[in-house]
Amino acid sequence: MKILIALTLALSATVVLGDFEDPATCDVIWRSVEGVAKSCYKFHNEKKRWVEAYSACPPGMHLLALETEAELAFITRYIKQYVVHTYRQSWWTAGKGQVAIADSWFWKPGNTPIVFGWGPGEPNNNKNRYENCVSYFRYALNDDACYSRFPYICEHDF
Repeated sequence: MKILIALTLALSATVVLGDFEDPATCDVIWRSVEGVAKSCYKFHNEKKRWVEAYSACPPGMHLLALETEAELAFITRYIKQYVVHTYRQSWWTAGKGQVAIADSWFWKPGNTPIVFGWGPGEPNNNKNRYENCVSYFRYALNDDACYSRFPYICEHDF
């Protein structure tokens, strides 16, 4: 039921391209059903390590934090329709894990716990690679080694 509600909300949100104070700032704006702007997103194709991507977001923006199922559905739909990528493409998000606490994942900034959106079998620390950062991979969240180089998505919350 929760997924159905989230998908309904996500599908009723509209994709508005270039509708921001500075069109170069955002590729897409996520709006509520009422038309109120919630977040804007900028996709960066340059591949960086997580810490580099985190620092590279413009002032007033941060790495993507998928804090609701509706937001995850919106980003997934947008990427499928508008972003040139491969299904195996990873994008850095603002997700981080705490090394000292197993299965403790949160969004930076704000330290909101990550409680949904993981891909099948994730997080799994594949091959003990110290996978303490979160990427968006195959339309879901994936724990990844922070030294991996991926493109990244910056977000501005309204």
